Amino acid sequence: AMVFQNYALYPHMTVRGNIAFPLKMAKVPAASIEGMVHDAAAKVHIEHLLHRRPGQLSGGQQQRCALARAIVRQPKLFLLDEPLSNLDAQLRLETRVELKKLQRNLNVTAIYVTHDQEEAMTLADRMAVFLEGGIKQIGAPSEVFDRPNCVEVAAFIGSPPMNIIPAHLDDNILTIEGHEVQLTRRIDRAPGPITVGIRPGHLRVDDNGIPTQLYLSENLGETQLLNLKLVEALVKMRVAQSKPMADGETVPIAFDSDSIHLFDAETGLRVQED
Repeated sequence: AMVFQNYALYPHMTVRGNIAFPLKMAKVPAASIEGMVHDAAAKVHIEHLLHRRPGQLSGGQQQRCALARAIVRQPKLFLLDEPLSNLDAQLRLETRVELKKLQRNLNVTAIYVTHDQEEAMTLADRMAVFLEGGIKQIGAPSEVFDRPNCVEVAAFIGSPPMNIIPAHLDDNILTIEGHEVQLTRRIDRAPGPITVGIRPGHLRVDDNGIPTQLYLSENLGETQLLNLKLVEALVKMRVAQSKPMADGETVPIAFDSDSIHLFDAETGLRVQED
């Protein structure tokens, strides 16, 4: 059963008629249809809307009607193509939780396509990251987030995504803009250029750190997201709320060396550790 970005409901039919349509096409006995329709509608909490037509429904209600029409077929596989993308931000958050709960209760495999990485991370048991027409990584969301296997995935997954910084590696010491960072684990690799990945939450202000310039501070309520200029690169750092800082102010930063990701400077692939 499929659910699309636009819900493809029949405008001249009621919600009841839309949900019942695949059953009628499958020649399910009429005596069974009403009960099956009501059960499917109840699973997505629209049993009180069965008499309405699609034009009388909100976007969220139309989406639930499309889901109920898919559920009523009792499929072995759901194909969901960006089913939440037409909803506003708040409704997407609410529906995302309900959709995950529904999938678990139905215990049916679902293939879910989305451009929203938060949806992918929260809904998936396993996820595949497609970039540039190919699959870059497959794994559990935590695995893809914690151990991205290439620079492209590292720079894509996360909100905000991982910072990608050029560096030089020699005898387990990273040199970034003339400042040395000692790695805590052994990297058996010849000296040379390397690409460093570090998430915004794994940077900290340190008086002895690498000097950067504040480009812009974003107030996120409990935290601030600092956009810092490190030579030509723009690095993001998440910090607790603190005193306001002026654009252009010098902010020395240090790396949590346990949280550094290393990628080959030429291939972009993750560097294997001993």
